[in-house]
Amino acid sequence: IKIHDGNLSEFGVFPEKFERDNWIRNRKLTAGRPDKKYILDFYVYHNRVRMYDSNGNLYKDIIVNDSFERNSLSSDIASLNICFYRICYNSDYIVAVYGNSKNNKEIQIWTWDGLLRKRLFTGQGFTLMCLSEDDTLYAIDSEKPNVLFSYKI
Repeated sequence: IKIHDGNLSEFGVFPEKFERDNWIRNRKLTAGRPDKKYILDFYVYHNRVRMYDSNGNLYKDIIVNDSFERNSLSSDIASLNICFYRICYNSDYIVAVYGNSKNNKEIQIWTWDGLLRKRLFTGQGFTLMCLSEDDTLYAIDSEKPNVLFSYKI
């Protein structure tokens, strides 16, 4: 849903038909900034990123090549495979945590033009992340709260 001239309207489409029992499978994490041309949606239960313009028109639908073995989408919510866990961004990059389990994750570095620039295999399940304007990623794993991870993109 977007607000345009004070009115609400639909924005984008779901990757899978929206029905009462499967709504959670279309959950997404959204990155957007007023100074950027596109809004990027990272789907929690699909290896997919979608780019939209500010009018809600689909610009690019990106399927992420996955190095992890996954089960097919199930109707059982508990057995769904999570693809994108969390995101953070600055004016240059979007950082996404992607994987199939707590200990089998990677950090993906995306541009605002929808290009996947880097994949970093960390083995960490970051709970909190932020990306500074000097392109340094700071992250904390809740299982190691006294350790601050940092990575210069």
